[in-house]
This record gives sequence, structure tokens and C-alpha cells, in this order.
Amino acid sequence: MKFLLVEDDNQFAEALVEVLADHRYLVDRATNGEMGREMAKAFPYDLLLLDWMLPKIDGIKVCQELRATGNGTPIILMTARDTGTDKVAGLDAGADDYLVKPFGFEELLARIRALLRRSEGNASPILQWGELQLDPRSAEVSYRHVPIALTRKEYLLLELFLRNPSRIFSLDDLLDKIWSFEKAPHVNAVRTQVKGLRKKCKQAGLNNVIETVYGLGYRLAAANLTKQLKQHTNHQTMAASSRVDSQLDLTALWQSVEEIYTQRVTNLANTLHELQPGAFNETVRKQLVADAHALKGSLSSFGFSTVLTPFQEIENILLGNSRLEARHLTQLRLLIATVKEALKAPETLPETASELAKLAAKDTSSSATLLIVDDDPEMLNLLKTLLQPWGFRLQLLDKPQYFLETLDQVMPDLIILDVDMPHVSGFDLCQILRNDLRWRELPILLLSAHTEAETIQQVFSVGGDDYIRKPIVAPELVMRVFNWLERASTQKLRENIDSLTKLANRQKSIQDLSRLLRLAHRQKQTFCFAVIKLDNFQHIKDEYGQELSNLILQRLGESLGREFREEDVVARWGEEEFVVGLYGVNLKTGTQRLLQLLQTCKHEQFTSDHHRIQMTLSVGVAVFPQDAMDLQGLYQVASEVLLPG
Repeated sequence: MKFLLVEDDNQFAEALVEVLADHRYLVDRATNGEMGREMAKAFPYDLLLLDWMLPKIDGIKVCQELRATGNGTPIILMTARDTGTDKVAGLDAGADDYLVKPFGFEELLARIRALLRRSEGNASPILQWGELQLDPRSAEVSYRHVPIALTRKEYLLLELFLRNPSRIFSLDDLLDKIWSFEKAPHVNAVRTQVKGLRKKCKQAGLNNVIETVYGLGYRLAAANLTKQLKQHTNHQTMAASSRVDSQLDLTALWQSVEEIYTQRVTNLANTLHELQPGAFNETVRKQLVADAHALKGSLSSFGFSTVLTPFQEIENILLGNSRLEARHLTQLRLLIATVKEALKAPETLPETASELAKLAAKDTSSSATLLIVDDDPEMLNLLKTLLQPWGFRLQLLDKPQYFLETLDQVMPDLIILDVDMPHVSGFDLCQILRNDLRWRELPILLLSAHTEAETIQQVFSVGGDDYIRKPIVAPELVMRVFNWLERASTQKLRENIDSLTKLANRQKSIQDLSRLLRLAHRQKQTFCFAVIKLDNFQHIKDEYGQELSNLILQRLGESLGREFREEDVVARWGEEEFVVGLYGVNLKTGTQRLLQLLQTCKHEQFTSDHHRIQMTLSVGVAVFPQDAMDLQGLYQVASEVLLPG
């Protein structure tokens, strides 16, 4: 488990780090609230230990700002303030627990264990894999009550796998989780520790605890699978029988009303096809919304669950637009065609998939990149045939073990994954993506011939955005791809760009910086990372107001955009903090580039109430691999050497 300790008292912090290390916890440290806030936003931690009284920003404000941005990392607030009002303020700020100084380290450790159990939804303090047990209270591991002696890194690896039993960890993931960023070694060290852990488990009588997923990483193997299957066989058989009986009854009921509902859908389709671009009658719109809503509820009750999404999208388009554009009409036609296909209506669809493609291409042709992973080459060819006419750039992959390598090369806008593949499933790949900050918002569609509720539920539990069943209905596939790309595009624009400076924001830049850093590692290149801060920004803001401070930030954003190459990463990370990442650049060249920026900014002057204000900056530089091996380490080194320009 990896924690962030934000504490300015060096002696207390050192003692606390030592105690946590003795109990097999890994700790990064920040010495002030501002650095703690930025590290907590930039890097994933399992828990934050946050002092209340901190330089620059107090712990309460740090907590509030993290929660306001959606950061859900568990937080323990530590303080000497022990009144009831203070505790209420701490908990209301978003802290999960509140510990009054002075406190006993044993109490802190107990609260940490309890908080981690709650965050993981695990009531038991003991982590188990069959008869293998790990007790976080004593940091002891045993198999059939016989102790297993593990090194600290082996223990941390095993704990990580036990706490995340279905997750695949890449070598980079394990490096980030098991080593502090000041001491991060080469990924070969990870392989060595996994090998050592496996050897000691095997000596204790345990085989195949840690499973290798070729090309992707490692995960915990399934424990006691045979026993679990036996226990649930009768239950599953009864449930399957119940579903069959229910489906038979539902089919008979549908046959008695099929003609009526088919005609209602046809009537709605005809009305939608008659609509023309521009404003449309409010009475007509209300009636169309009412018809779509009623059909959505009725047809889904007869088992046509796939019509829920298209009908909901029809409602959204009709309710959200007082004027209809050509692209809206195209979408409506696609959606109602999907509904008719789902009902297997006897009449021919009013538009074939190819005709709809030609029509939609006039307004919504896309150059998005799609990565499609399916071990069946014939299925890949089919998907290519269906999607290529729409102008997408397609990357087809029939060997999922090369998924991560292909992902970094392609940088897709949307991914389609087959659920059932040998060695690694679409669910596994989806979890890998969702556990990586770079890909958490990437649209993921999963394909499967399975239609049972358990499979569909698992699609969303692993982080999938949508489920497409086989055999594939062409209009449905295309419509869903377009919908998710449109949502992702809007979301990406909102989430990736800082609205004031028009530079990349922290979330977007971390993805780009991490990608360039991995490339530098593979190609044995240097990577220069700089932290840039506006001097006296809070004073300027307090003295001259928000309008002038915003103007200064905008000008600095413009200067940064001009001074650096298009391939460089330039981003705003905090209110007055900016970062720059330069691939293939050494310390000397990077420093020269930054000096040019400082000279440019010295000529920037602002006037307020007859006062002249000059923009001045502080700059800190760190270089991979000399100063640190990962982004966390580079950020800390650069922050610690900040010097006024």
C-alpha cells in the first residue's frame, strides 16, 4: 500500500515513516499543503495522512479542494486541535477520519487498517487466498497456519494482489505501487521480486499463486475455483431453468401483441422520417417524445432490452433541440432503424446501413481512431467492413497479448473488445484500462454472444461503457460508436483543456508526460521536466483583483505556447503553477529554453491603478534519468530546486 504523508514537522514525519515502513507501508512525503495537494491530484495513492496546520495551504483546504475535484482517496486528518467544532470542520471538509495529536502509533495503524477495509468493502481484517492468509495487523503471512518469511517487497507484492484479486498489474504499475518514487529501479527488479515470491510460496506448498498474463503483466490466480463451482452448480441450474420458463412465457405473450407494437414503431419511424431541418411544431415534438417514452417502457418489459438506449437517445435529441439540424435527423433515423431491427420487423428498413452512412457522412464523417481487439480474424473483417465506410481509422488486433504495446502506438479514441478470448478476456483488458489514469475516460464497448444478465452486469462492473451483443446489428453498432465518440469528444474538450490559459490541464498532461517518459526509457533518451511558478501571485490577486491576475495567467499561457515546440507538453497544474515536458532534451538545452521564456516574460508589464506590475517566475528543472526515474520523482526534484528567474 502506498501512502502520501503531508507533514511539515521533520522529526515527527521521520518517526511516522519509520513506523509505517515497519508495517510494510510505502510512504511518499510532502512538506507543505500546496505540494501535498498537487501530489495527491497528480499521482494515485491508497491513503493520505494530512496534517491540519501546514505551510502555504492548511490541511482543511487541501481536503476540500481534493474532494471538490472528485478525488476519493481515503484521508486521515491529524491535528492538535481537539474541540468538537474542529472535528466537525475536519469531517465536513471531506476527511474520513480525525486523529488528535499526540496519538499512539498503534491507534493510527488500527485506524489505517479499518479505513482501508471500509474503502475496499472488506469487513475482515485478514486477506485470504484459499488457505493462504496475510494479516496486515502483524504483517505476517501463513499457509495452513505455517508462517512464510517474505522480504518487504515480496510482502507488498502479495498484499497488493490479495487486495485486488481480479486486476492485472503491468510492470510499470507494480513499480509505482511497490517502490517510492525516489528509489524506483528498473522494471527487471519487479520480475525478480515476483520470482522470489513465487519461489517462497512454492516451498510452502502453494503453486501458481501469481499468474502471468502474457504481454500484460501479473495477477492473482483464481483460488478454490473447483470448490466454488460445485457449491453453486445447483443454484445456477435452478436459475437457468427459471430463466428459460420465464422466456417461454414472455415469448408467448409477445406474440399476441407483436403486430400492434410493430405498427406503433413503424408509425413513429414514418413521422421521424418526415421531419425537416429547422424549428418544428411544439405539439408534434411533445407527441413524439411521449410515443418514444411509452414504447421504451413497454418493449423493454417484453424483453427487448436493447431498445432502451436508442429510445432514450431519441428522447434526448427531441427534448434538447428546439431546432433540428441535418445531423439530428440522421441520428434519429439511425436510432429508429436500430429499434426496428431489434424487433425483427417484417418490412424492409427505410434506409440500409450503407445508405445511412452516405447520408450521415455529409455532416458527421469521423476521423477517429478505433482499436478493435478480437481473436477471431473473421469477426475483425466483419467489423472492418461495417465501420470503414464511416471514415474511421481502424487498428485491428487479433493477438490480445500485444494489447498494451499496440495501445501506446495507436492512442485510440475508442476501443471495441471481444469478451471471450483465450488467455486474457475483454473484461481483463477493460480493467487494465480503467486502472490506468491515462485511459480512465476512454470509451470502451464490449462484444459478446452472451446475453444473460450476469455478463451484461459484469460489462459495467469492470468499467465498460456499453455492451453490443453478437450477432451484430450494423445500424446499432454504428450508432453506438458515434454516440460514444461524440460524448467522449465533448468530455475530452471540457476535461483536458484549462479554460483560462487554453493549455492542457493536469489530467491530460499527466497522460502525455507519462507516455513521453516511457518512450524516453525505451529509446534511452533524456527527458527534461520543468516546474514554473508565478512569483507573488497570491499578493497580486489580493492587491489588484481577480481580473488582473487572470490576465497575467492568460499572457503566461500564451508565452508558454509560443516558446515551446508542438511536440512538447505544456500544461497548467495549479492556480499559479505550470509544467513543461521536453522529450530528448538534456539539462543544458532545457535550461536554455527556459531562460528564453524568462527573458520574454520580463518584458510583460501590466498596469492597474497607475501601478506597473511585472511578471516574474520561479523555475525548477529535473532530468530523466539523472534526477529521477518517474514523473513523481521528477516533479518532486523540480519543486525542491525552484529558483527565482
